[in-house]
Amino acid sequence: MATSCNIRVRACGAIAYPILLLLLLASCNSRPTSDSGNLLLNGRLVAGAGSKPDRWRTTPDRESGVFEWRHEKGELPELRIIKTKDGDESYWVQTVNLGAGWYYLTAEVLTGAHDQQTPAALRVGEAGVSWALRLNAPTWTRLGLYFKVRRPQDAVEIGCGVPDWPGTGIASFRDVSLFRIYSVPPSSADQFDFGLGRPHPRPVSRPDSRVVVETSSSLLKELANFRSAVEGVLLLALLTVLDWLLASRPGPSAPASCEGQSLRSRGTDRSAPGTYAQGAALVGHDLWRSAGVALFFSLVFVLIWLVTRLEFIPGTGFLVVAPGAVGGDEPHYLITINRLLFHHDFQLQDEYESVARGGLEAGARFQGVQLDHHTAVVNRRTGHYAFGIGYGGLWHRNPAPEFAPSPDVYETPAHPVAFPALMALAIAPFHPAITDVETDVGFVLALISFLGPLTTYCLARRIGMGRGSAILAALLLVAASPWLAYSRAYFRESTIGVSLILALWALMEDRPLLAALATAGVAILRPPLGLVGACFIFDQVREGRRQDAIKMALVLGLFALVILAFNYWLHKTVAHLGFGSFLKINQPYDTFLDSAHGILTFAPWTLFGFGAVARSLGSFSPDSRLLRYIAVPVALYAVALTACGFGPGYCYGPRYWVPFLPWLAIATMLAMRTASRPARVACALLVLFSVAIAVPGALCYPQLFAKSPLAGWRRL
Repeated sequence: MATSCNIRVRACGAIAYPILLLLLLASCNSRPTSDSGNLLLNGRLVAGAGSKPDRWRTTPDRESGVFEWRHEKGELPELRIIKTKDGDESYWVQTVNLGAGWYYLTAEVLTGAHDQQTPAALRVGEAGVSWALRLNAPTWTRLGLYFKVRRPQDAVEIGCGVPDWPGTGIASFRDVSLFRIYSVPPSSADQFDFGLGRPHPRPVSRPDSRVVVETSSSLLKELANFRSAVEGVLLLALLTVLDWLLASRPGPSAPASCEGQSLRSRGTDRSAPGTYAQGAALVGHDLWRSAGVALFFSLVFVLIWLVTRLEFIPGTGFLVVAPGAVGGDEPHYLITINRLLFHHDFQLQDEYESVARGGLEAGARFQGVQLDHHTAVVNRRTGHYAFGIGYGGLWHRNPAPEFAPSPDVYETPAHPVAFPALMALAIAPFHPAITDVETDVGFVLALISFLGPLTTYCLARRIGMGRGSAILAALLLVAASPWLAYSRAYFRESTIGVSLILALWALMEDRPLLAALATAGVAILRPPLGLVGACFIFDQVREGRRQDAIKMALVLGLFALVILAFNYWLHKTVAHLGFGSFLKINQPYDTFLDSAHGILTFAPWTLFGFGAVARSLGSFSPDSRLLRYIAVPVALYAVALTACGFGPGYCYGPRYWVPFLPWLAIATMLAMRTASRPARVACALLVLFSVAIAVPGALCYPQLFAKSPLAGWRRL
């Protein structure tokens, strides 16, 4: 028993240590090591001839003595400007054509002395409008700023030099880099937004700030304050009590044996001398173990939170970013959330127009972007609805006259509204401003993602797994699968996944009403997954639990009627339920081995979980009860995805499999209980390979939509 426990501890460490190491490295900004990803040509200043570096020019064109390209052997090349006349400005510049999006400009800066009046400056300019960030740095200091380009292929001038401030002096620059970033910069960093439709663009944050690069200290400040400390203590206490209760209660199907008895009941049995003291010692020892589990999950929460605030940019390292929508359906969910919060209805036509004018309804990254409308256009007078048409890269309204803009025509969300409604309900009590909505929703989604491994651990404990095996199941989910990346995603998958694991937990506890409520929540979030509830009812009938099956059918039927009524009120039809993509037969889609979205390519260890589920299909053994409950839904879901040929769209990894990852994590651990040694070794190797995919994937998530599983690792 001790040997088995040690093996589990070592296995936990083998998975946890690489994660902790990578995330510790992620907590600080790293220095660029190459021009990989640098949009500036010759940013390292290593190429050139005479006194001129390649690709760089001077403005205004002055005597060569004012501008110097220093490239002595054994030293890093640098650009130097000697300002000799009060009030002049001088810059080394390079022009680059950039697409719409956010960018980060950075360089190492050195000025002549402490008392030098003229600072060094980084400048970005577009169409005659420019903005500069200035710094006095008597030692080499990294300076950086974020800026946003709104029009594709804009010519932006990048400059390193001295502004037209009073005084003279020297400014030197080296390692000049420009990177495209795919997240929203932190609000405390210096940002500049071109193209807002005003005569003069405005800085988004402090124009006179001297601290630009937000380092790990900003994250530590958010963690190391009194409020966070109080919340951390409460979280530890709640998790400790939860684990202790799980340990002291026998499982729902456990025999009434000595091993399954409550520790508290054993501790209070006074029938034999010394029993009370021994029981109290056992309870105390178990409480300490529960505290250790609580500490582990507290660290898991902190790491998930860190992942949502960090992004790795090739060539510049780890940057602190603000949580935000990246692409796909994410900005459209945000639009619906903002509409619900501030207008309390589902008519979205004004929100899409506001986003195109620079509004924040779709998130900071999509300000000024002409988004496709993920909406159904409804004529309230005729009761008809239609979808728009996309061509030429833009969305166009259905050309039928009855859908032309009028007081009788409005746009409603094409996606099920339960997920945006849940997010709006979660943050509404805090009365957020529109500038806070995106960040607040990101925190709620991170919290929901944390509940995934926590509920996976709880269910594993309730079916008889020890703490070590249950922690391994949670680690499989959070550290070796796309679940970690989806903790920063604005998709509904992690929310559905938590609902699914809660439904299975309730079913294993013989709580059919709670299981029905949880599966109804799944169906509301994604209607095609209503098949899970139908499968659970079928299992109850097959096991002879007819009363439980009737209770579940009544609850699910009631929710189905509510969904139909709501859908008719919103869309003037009951047909628009979200089943359309599953009823449409396309080309076969390899949901298992697709290079960009296959579950086995991103989490190959799930192969063992699928195998365990398949073996349980015809089993009636009590030991395979959990696997039997998930077998039919997983099988039907895989067939539906493959037969209908409908992939998860523009997103990261196997998005449509993410909700089932908690189930597969537990199934894999159950399979390992009876697996041979070679199978366990193979599973361990696949888990390590999955970790190498999952961690870089989470840290580079905004850059990896529709990319292969190793794309994140190549960026690191």
